[in-house]
Amino acid sequence: MLIGAEGGPPRSVEVTGQLGWGLDEQAVKAVSQWKFRAANLNGKPIDSTAKIECHFAGARHGDLKFGAMAFDLPIGVSKPVMTSFIAPDFVREFGARSEMGKVAFTVNEQGEPENFRIERPSSPGLEKAVLQALRQWRFQPALKNGEAVPVRGLLTFESAGQR
Repeated sequence: MLIGAEGGPPRSVEVTGQLGWGLDEQAVKAVSQWKFRAANLNGKPIDSTAKIECHFAGARHGDLKFGAMAFDLPIGVSKPVMTSFIAPDFVREFGARSEMGKVAFTVNEQGEPENFRIERPSSPGLEKAVLQALRQWRFQPALKNGEAVPVRGLLTFESAGQR
């Protein structure tokens, strides 16, 4: 982010390691409200840049943890933002090992996920629970020049291991 010689709120705030889930947008919104004192060089205020690291864990629900949700965005296309999250109904069997999976999907122009494809298989029960929940999620659609456009996404998920 850029901090101007006059100090105050930062300009040009950006996220370099995206997690998804709307957290990136919330972090930019929060940091954009912070106030900074200008940097000085030989007693004179100057423009400066700052890097702030924030670490977020993926969403967790019971025995299920979601990792990053990444989108394949063409140039000039904004990222869809999650507006509604339904947690999967999944309980692992006692003694089951942890397992991880990935599902690719499209967020359409109405902000609805569709065209699901399992990229990294896991157990049928885990896949079924994740897909049932994902079908109910809603997003603000991606935009290009103010028009809603479909984009592909990839979601990682993992079940908890033995306790």
